Amino acid sequence: PHGPQLRGRHERRHRYVLDVDGLFAERHCNLDMVELMPVVEEADIAELRELIERHHAYTGSPVARWVLEDWPNILARFVKVFPIDYRKALERLAREQEEANLRQHLAA
Repeated sequence: PHGPQLRGRHERRHRYVLDVDGLFAERHCNLDMVELMPVVEEADIAELRELIERHHAYTGSPVARWVLEDWPNILARFVKVFPIDYRKALERLAREQEEANLRQHLAA
């Protein structure tokens, strides 16, 4: 699950990968460029399930059906792939927003 399979909606900067054999990080991933995280946040879980449900509805994928049928067990095999540069950009934007809020508060 890499290359074209990781493409998704343009507004999402992260991807989800079903790491069935637990070897995604070792064999298919450049950890200098991305972070791998477990899918544990409620928003991520809901987003992932919706993506799989839509995929199954559009394609009839037997893999998607298998994942949905065994969701509680399969969920733990997914990883969230998040680009390090994007995370750093988000952190920088958050800092800049905090600084702007502080300046605005001090000026008032």
